[in-house]
Order: sequence, then C-alpha cells, then structure tokens
Amino acid sequence: MSILILGGGIAGITAATYLGEQGQKVALIEREEGLGGRLNNLFSVYDLGISPKDFVSRQITKLKKFSNVDIFTCAELIETKGHVGNFNSKLKIKNSKPVKIKHGAIIIATGVNVSAPKMDCNSQKIINHTHLEDYISNNKIKRLSKVIFLCDFAKEDSQIIALSTLKNALLLREKLRCEVSVLSRNIKVAGKKFEQLYTAVREKGVIFSAVEGVDVEGLHLICDWLVIGESILPDHGTEVLSLTLGVERDKQGFFQNNNVHFMPNLSNRKGIFFAGACHIDAGLNDILDDSLTAAYAAHNLLEKNTIEIDEKTAEVDEEKCALCLTCIRSCPHKAIDIEFSREVGKKAAKIVEEACFGCGICASLCPSRAIQLREYEDEKILKLIG
Repeated sequence: MSILILGGGIAGITAATYLGEQGQKVALIEREEGLGGRLNNLFSVYDLGISPKDFVSRQITKLKKFSNVDIFTCAELIETKGHVGNFNSKLKIKNSKPVKIKHGAIIIATGVNVSAPKMDCNSQKIINHTHLEDYISNNKIKRLSKVIFLCDFAKEDSQIIALSTLKNALLLREKLRCEVSVLSRNIKVAGKKFEQLYTAVREKGVIFSAVEGVDVEGLHLICDWLVIGESILPDHGTEVLSLTLGVERDKQGFFQNNNVHFMPNLSNRKGIFFAGACHIDAGLNDILDDSLTAAYAAHNLLEKNTIEIDEKTAEVDEEKCALCLTCIRSCPHKAIDIEFSREVGKKAAKIVEEACFGCGICASLCPSRAIQLREYEDEKILKLIG
C-alpha cells in the first residue's frame, strides 16, 4: 500500500525521504511548481550550518533518487474516498488529465501562510520579517543605526516569529554592529537550542524590554527600522482540505491532533497523519523531527499490509436500523457507511471496523438502539449498574 503526502515543503520532503528509504511507495503532491516551500525564501536558519536554499536543494536531490517516490507539482487533491488501507484519491494537475491514486494512508504537510499586519507607527520605516530576509539575502542593507523588533503587539506571536526575531536580531548585531532592541510581552524560546540562542542574543548586546500593558501603537519610536512579525495563518486551502478529508481543525483553523497529549501526528481519522507547521508551532529542528514521526507512524501502520482492528469497535443490528443517518452525522472518524444488506433486504448503517476508534458516540446517540459497542453492550452495563 502506498502513502500520499500532501505538501512539498520541508516537512513533506522529509517524510517522503524517510519512507523512500524504507522502500515504501510514495506519491508526493505540491501545489506550486517547485518543492521546498517557504524555506526557500529564508536567508538563514539558526544552527543549520548552511543556507536554507542549499539545505532544501540537498534534500530534494536526495528525494529524487528514489524510484519508489512519485512527485507531482502544480497538483491539488480534489477528491478522496475510502478508509485507512483503502483510500482512493483524484488529483488535479496543471496541463494534464486528472490522476487517480490508490493508497493506504495520507500525510498532510501543507505548512502555513503568513500575513503582514497593518500598523501605523511613528517610525521612518516599518518592515516585516519577510522583507528583512529579502534585504539581507540581496545585500540591500547599507547602514543602520538602530533597529527595533516588535513582537506580539496585537496578540501573542507564534514561536516561529519569536525565533525569527532572535535570529535576525543576532544577525544584524553581528553584521552591522547597529543598536538592536526587542519589545515584547512574552517571547517564546522553548525548543531545541533556542534558549542558547536567546542567551547569545543578549550577550551580543541586544536589549529586551517588556511592553505588557503598554499601548505600543501610541509610542513614539525613534529608529531606522521597525521590524514587526507577520501573523501565522493556516495554509490556503486548509478549510477545503479539511472538508475533503473529514479531518478536524482547531479554533485558529490549523489541523488538530486527535489527542494533543497522547496522539501526536494522529488525526481524528485512522490513516491520516499531520506533519510540520500545519499542526504545530515550532522551529525547523522540531518540524523535521515531527515529520519523521508522522512518516514512521504511517509506515508502521502499513508495513504488514494488514490493518489491525480494535476489539472494541461498534456493530450494527441491521434489522433495528431505521436509516436515520444519526450515526453518520455524529461519527467524528468517518467510520460508518450505508450499504444494502441481503440478510434483511434493506439498506442499513455499516461500521467500517478498520476505521472505527471504538469511542461509542454512535451507540449512545442511536435512537433505535441499533448500535452496540463490543464489550460494552447494554446488557453488560445494566448488570454492572444493578
């Protein structure tokens, strides 16, 4: 069984490379013309050792050596049917006929989108991190006396923006020797080696000031540049993809793990996994680790070419089923279909056992009591209560 990976950024590339090494058949689809995503637009990444573009180029070269990995660019997922171990998807590819793919699992690695906030502040020049990266990479910076980085002025910034602030503040301090200040309520530095980065930035002379309870937009800031963080948003098409695949999102619109504490990378549907920034707020090292975890989970699921079924799945009494569709509407795991039953001579709900989590929601809501959860049948529960 093959694995479909949605997104050709560094998360998707990392997952596809691991699966390629395991001999797993993979189909990687990317909406844009090239792979690499937003990492291609960065000048540097802390502790990477090489430029992000070179890093991406090396990973792509490594990925393309695998004959068992098919790469589709300018492609989008338009339809997916089926369940874990037996998905059927249709891809729309630019200047080509639609492609149909059969696969056993899906890894969503669509990344994020960034949006520059509007801000009217008394400063000579207001730029965002994307513009700053462009200025640095193209040697557009000639001379600066003072630069101020502004974090979480409207709401708490993501860790991605906090790390970008620290990295670029250190870069400006080392290259231009200009005065650099960071105004922030609570800058995030949790993660691999990021506490070291924060310490290094302070030791280089960058000034940190707390702005809790201060109207930042009303301040009179004197500096050459005021650098503000972009808003990190779900990737374009996340909502449509969520509906297409039947996977849940959080209140901010990002993809949401089935259980944030005990089930990393797992969605509310068996066989569909998340990788990278589409579901976590993290730096590059954590994203790479997360992508490997998702790839390992998908490979482990399909390695034996069989799908293990939980003993405590639900089952339907087809004679009692009134076909009210309550179970289909309520099942968060898309584990119920409607099929014609020859035994009772009518259509009835059917539990797709390999996709069932055994949560019991359908059993509790069925108005005709046609659904029971194995090992938790009504008679057994009543005996325990009595």
